[in-house]
Amino acid sequence: MKGSAVAAGRSLSKLPKIAEARKLIDVGGGSGGLAIALCEEHPLLHATVVELPSVVPITAQAVEESGLADRINVTTADIVNNPLEGEYDIVTTRALFQVLSAEQSGRAARNIGAGLASGGTLFILGMVLDDSHLSPIPSVGMNLIFMNMFDDGQAYTESEYRSWLKDAGFTDISREPHLMGYSLISARKT
Repeated sequence: MKGSAVAAGRSLSKLPKIAEARKLIDVGGGSGGLAIALCEEHPLLHATVVELPSVVPITAQAVEESGLADRINVTTADIVNNPLEGEYDIVTTRALFQVLSAEQSGRAARNIGAGLASGGTLFILGMVLDDSHLSPIPSVGMNLIFMNMFDDGQAYTESEYRSWLKDAGFTDISREPHLMGYSLISARKT
C-alpha cells in the first residue's frame, strides 16, 4: 500500500493548507508513504506517523530509507482511547475510520481533535458512502469487503463522518472525490 499512500501524499501536497503547515501527524500512517511524499514536497514540513506497535518497525524502516528520518518521527498511540499528544497544524488519516466501529470512530475523532491546533485542519482519506448507502460504486464494493474482513469496520456515510466531526468540535466540514475511489473529507478545528 506504500505506492498508493505516496500517490495520496503527492495529491494532498498541492493543497494550500498543507503548503502552509509546519507540523503534521498522520494517524494510522502504515508505511509512512503519505508523510514521506508530503515532506519531500514541502521541505519545511515536519511529520509524525502514528501506527500500531506491530507496524512501527516497517514504518521506521521506510522512513529511514527515504532519507527523511530527521524530519519524520514514527511512534505508537492508541487513538481510540487516548488523545493525541502534541499540537499539529494538520492531521491526516487514510483508511483509518473504516477499520473502526462507529463508536470507536467517534472517540477517535475527539482524540484526533485534541492534538490539532485551533484553526488546524483534519484531512480524512477513505471510502465514504453517500447517505443512500448505494454510491459511489467503489465505496459500496469496498464496503462489502470491509464487512467481511473486519469485526466492526465498514465504509461509513458522509452524515456519520459529519456527526463525529461536529461532536468533536470541527467546523467547515466538506467532502470531495479523490484518487482511486477515495473521498477526501476536510474539517477545521475551532
